Amino acid sequence: MRRKMVVIMLILAACWIGRAAAAAEKSQPSVEPKLTEQEKNLLVSNINAMRNQEMRVMVLQQLLNEEYAKLVQMQAVFCDQYKLNPEKFRTGKYTFDDKTGEFIESK
Repeated sequence: MRRKMVVIMLILAACWIGRAAAAAEKSQPSVEPKLTEQEKNLLVSNINAMRNQEMRVMVLQQLLNEEYAKLVQMQAVFCDQYKLNPEKFRTGKYTFDDKTGEFIESK
């Protein structure tokens, strides 16, 4: 549910930013040469495609951040259970010894 709310908020924010940018573009006098209707349509299409891609990236970044937070929490619980240093665990400084059934810190 929280993830859906974040995605919805990001979409609304992107729409608002897009409208604000479009309004700013309209209010500024254009010094560019006149474009044909086909060129204008292509330009608008390209801008919309970039905005859509930016939106996707923002949503995926948010999801990635949430998943990373879950991973860090799982690692913290695991390290607490086996009395390991979480930072050393994340950098791969421990190996599991099958003979003793314990984690050994490698150099």
